[in-house]
Amino acid sequence: MTDPDEILAPGRTRDVALAEMAVLGTAIRSRAAAEAVTAILAEDCFAGAEHQAVFAAVRHVTESGQPVDETSVLSRLVAAEQG
Repeated sequence: MTDPDEILAPGRTRDVALAEMAVLGTAIRSRAAAEAVTAILAEDCFAGAEHQAVFAAVRHVTESGQPVDETSVLSRLVAAEQG
């Protein structure tokens, strides 16, 4: 797991980084959580670019009807990075 101190953006606290990691981790492990999170949050709710990218991947996987899990989210991140 990423050390939250390594991904702190200006003005972003360790608590915010940990909260973002908890939200994203839960969304990646549960379709119901992913659907709930993507219904109420947007990419700009996340302070770090890395977390914004993960959220976008979760949203894409959820909206496309794919299973929401580590593999599908990682595949989406790789695809987004390549093109």
